[in-house]
Amino acid sequence: MLFFVPLQHADFQFTPILEIRSRYEQRNDLSFDNSLSQDRTMWVNRGRAGFDLKTDENTTFRVLYQYSNVNIDDTGSAGGIVSINPFYNFSVGTTFRAETRQDLVEGYLQHTDGDATLTVGRQMLSMYPGKLLGDNDWGEVARSWNAARLQTGDWDFFVGQLALDRANNGGVRLGMVSHNWGYGGQTSVIYKSDPAFGDSIYTLDHLYWRQMNNLGIGVEAAYQWGRDGGRDLEAWAGTIYAQLESSNSMTFWGEYDIATGGSAAGAKSHTFDDLYPSDHGHYGLMDLMGWRNMNTFGIGLDWSASNDVEVSLGYYNFTKYDSSDGWYSGRNTIGPYGIPGGGASASDDLGSEVDISLNWQLRSDTKLGLGIAFFDPGTAMTQMGAGSDNQTWFFAQLSWKR
Repeated sequence: MLFFVPLQHADFQFTPILEIRSRYEQRNDLSFDNSLSQDRTMWVNRGRAGFDLKTDENTTFRVLYQYSNVNIDDTGSAGGIVSINPFYNFSVGTTFRAETRQDLVEGYLQHTDGDATLTVGRQMLSMYPGKLLGDNDWGEVARSWNAARLQTGDWDFFVGQLALDRANNGGVRLGMVSHNWGYGGQTSVIYKSDPAFGDSIYTLDHLYWRQMNNLGIGVEAAYQWGRDGGRDLEAWAGTIYAQLESSNSMTFWGEYDIATGGSAAGAKSHTFDDLYPSDHGHYGLMDLMGWRNMNTFGIGLDWSASNDVEVSLGYYNFTKYDSSDGWYSGRNTIGPYGIPGGGASASDDLGSEVDISLNWQLRSDTKLGLGIAFFDPGTAMTQMGAGSDNQTWFFAQLSWKR
């Protein structure tokens, strides 16, 4: 990603950064009803340019600027685009929308002294595995914060205000303290304040991962309390993950995810808030499920066909945790693509998904990604207003980094 161009100045090192990415997406039967022929085609393009300026071996100044463009074309009897993001420059037709943005993604000063690193300025934030805090880099915009972060030994301290996100809710403030216990895992306390939604939420999260020869086991558990939209909040979520590496370049994996939900009519909210995750790929490629009011079981296989090619297969089954709550497809989103996903349903069966993807490292700086996925809706989907036909999603992505 980086290459060095020495400047004629003592100890200064200037490193340009350049990235270009283009992705095509096709999603058929948005409402799971093929009689409506509601399809969506997307071209998602993004370019980034910037530099690292290293003034000495301990101090780096980074600037990274981004231009993004999205072209969306909806067809079918639904009548085209129904929502416009006001934070984009856009043009719109009956079924077509084009969005463009220019943003400073990163602009920070970083200094290291011994085992302590201080980063001040606009920066991305990720906490493995990205289910609560992630940079959301799959999207055209990504996510960054105006923040200060101190990482020292086994401790990590972060405080900041949301600066760049697709929704651009700049009133969000976030604080985090995290400690790595070694074999005991990592414990984090996260505070989120979002005045626009009346949220003041505390999250206690613990992540444990252990690799034992060719067997890996991971567990994550999170408990939440505070205020959610004006109501008291008490919620929790968890994940159990296992993977087995075989001798023929194959890794078999299984995962179970759970997050609480509850009726919107109650005096206390029990719907888990998945904060600011990386929204793509945690619960299937189609991104139809978020870590709230859900039970998800997944199994799959990752195969390294060669040093440059990896093939992945996955199967997921989705149900509601509480049938009186809605279906959440991601952070604060009820029912994607205009599908009515809110409210109670007699059934908790949301459906199942099958994924196939390929990643091919064409050159050291160029990667090709391909994927196709199929979603079979369950009884709860139809009870909330969706159809009963399968949805299909396909993507092809080419990325280049120097």
